[in-house]
Amino acid sequence: MSEIGTYLRGTTLLITGATGFLAKAVVEKILRCAPDVGRIYLIVRSRRKKDGTTLSANDRVVDEIFQSAAFARLREIYGDRFSTFMAEKVHAIEGDLTLDYLGLEPDVYQRLANEVNVVLTCAASVTFDEEIDAALRLNALGARRMLEFARTCNDAILVHISTAYVNGQSKGRIPEAPPRPDWSMAQEIGLSDTPFDLETETLDILTTADELHDESWSKARQAQFRSMALQQNARPKPNWLDAQMETFRKRWLKEQLIEEGMRRGQRWGWHDSYTLTKAMGEQLIVKHRGDLPTVIIRPSIVESGLVDPEPGWIE
Repeated sequence: MSEIGTYLRGTTLLITGATGFLAKAVVEKILRCAPDVGRIYLIVRSRRKKDGTTLSANDRVVDEIFQSAAFARLREIYGDRFSTFMAEKVHAIEGDLTLDYLGLEPDVYQRLANEVNVVLTCAASVTFDEEIDAALRLNALGARRMLEFARTCNDAILVHISTAYVNGQSKGRIPEAPPRPDWSMAQEIGLSDTPFDLETETLDILTTADELHDESWSKARQAQFRSMALQQNARPKPNWLDAQMETFRKRWLKEQLIEEGMRRGQRWGWHDSYTLTKAMGEQLIVKHRGDLPTVIIRPSIVESGLVDPEPGWIE
């Protein structure tokens, strides 16, 4: 870590996905092995609790990150100063990668762009059978927004965490090479010669998802959901019937969006919505990065820690 620690001295980082497994370990490693790092900004969404109250980004950082067992060694090192050290080095920023400008106010966005030297994107939907629109918005369009932010910075690099499974249905030895934008894995391995265009596919996914949302509210579907609810209770109270119909509507919509993601992923030579949208995220970065120094990292299976932050650590 000696050269990395020297590089990180005084450096400001912006990291996404720190409430998840991988980025949490990265944050801990940086703070423990490069304590002279300048500042770490964590983009975190607020979260609504079951009781209706909201956990702010800062609350989530304190409760879900600082309290993690991953930081046990740091707590031992700093003792009573642990909270002070973490508050000095780590700052929560309430944002959302699925929104323009990361859901930040323009002045906050620009202030961060003026400060940040390293942009590390760990946030992703890692569910293989995710609804296609949700996977696209985070894994592909979210990656594009983080790229746009990094390009806005005065002098930054982008480190994008992807996955080995962007290689989809390809087999055999696979070189670690950047993806070819506007080119499907089906074309790459000779399964199809149908043209693949990033912008067209993105728009088609979002349009199809909107159509499915609209269909879930159609008279025919609402009648179907009503019939399904009445099969469970022939004389329901009005509020119960409405709630049960909404449960069936959401279930139907989720199933349709998952099925659409699986269909699209396999059509284009990947496996599912996850591998398709992660590959699209890589392609968007390669296509639009310009001269921005960029690293794409492709882990395979991510399991428990061998040594750091402690042997066997996992969440």
